[in-house]
Parts: sequence; structure tokens; C-alpha cells
Amino acid sequence: MYRCRSAGRLPAGRVIHAPTMERPVQRKNPENVRLAMRAAMECVDRGGVRELVVPGLGTGVGGVPFDEAAKAMVTEACSSGLPCWRR
Repeated sequence: MYRCRSAGRLPAGRVIHAPTMERPVQRKNPENVRLAMRAAMECVDRGGVRELVVPGLGTGVGGVPFDEAAKAMVTEACSSGLPCWRR
């Protein structure tokens, strides 16, 4: 489940919470990263967000390797139908 909230005093318009694990300290895989990114992109689409900065989802405690997380995140973001930058 994701949440799209006001950023409060942060220098951003919104904060999107898109967790990759159901319970703390669960090891995760790129599929969970993909689903979290999909949820974030839904929030972007519904909330009229024009810019998005995303940390490496699942790469901390979740243990997903950086390259696998990045591939899942970029693939999902670019398949969302929203404008996507890709190098």
C-alpha cells in the first residue's frame, strides 16, 4: 500500500511512501521493488506530480542488489505511460 502525502516543510510538493516489504527486515527481491515503483507511479499520475526523485527501493535492509533494483525501477517507471528519462 502506498501513501501520497504533503511534504510538510521539506523542499518538495509531495512525499510518496511506497514500501517494498510487508514486515520490517524482510529480505526482498526485484519483484517487490517493481510493485513499489508501480505504486509510486500511480501516485505520480493521480497527484499531478511533475518531478520525481526515488531512492534505491529495497536496496537497504531489503537486500536487493543495486543493479537489479535500478533495472526494476526504470523498467516500471518507463512502462507506466508517463514521460520517462532513460540513459
